[in-house]
Amino acid sequence: MQGIFKQKEKRTFNYVPRYYDKQAAEIKKEKMEDGEEPSVAFSDKFHRKISEKRQARNTSTRKLLIMLGILALLIYILMR
Repeated sequence: MQGIFKQKEKRTFNYVPRYYDKQAAEIKKEKMEDGEEPSVAFSDKFHRKISEKRQARNTSTRKLLIMLGILALLIYILMR
């Protein structure tokens, strides 16, 4: 009877979090934007470009949705 109610052991993971220094990352980002640091790693430049593209895409998508909403409202008003 004890075998029916036996619970499985919890799974454990060997995850070790990396240290992230937010202040150092901000300073590095500012230097990269100002062009002071010519030896910026490729990955940092890549991540910065990706985030800029995402932000631009989000802005353009938001503008498109607003325009479609206004257009739908105008069509609704004109069809009454």
